[in-house]
Amino acid sequence: MDESVNMREVHRFIADTVFASDGYEEVVKRLLGRKLEALTRRGEHVGVLLPNASGVAVTYFALQSIGRVPAMLNYTAGTANL
Repeated sequence: MDESVNMREVHRFIADTVFASDGYEEVVKRLLGRKLEALTRRGEHVGVLLPNASGVAVTYFALQSIGRVPAMLNYTAGTANL
């Protein structure tokens, strides 16, 4: 594959084509939301233990979009403090 091809842009193009006006982040949020929806119950508090990166924001909004309450846990706090 040509190294100049940006896979994020490819995914964004596919997402825009399939989901019309929704952007890449919205598609990721929906897909993650569907996955999390199968594992949780509406109104449930869901612990999120992830490093501080874009995945945290997507997970947070994905959980909120399906009626779950994200409980953000600090992964640097250690087991004893959590």
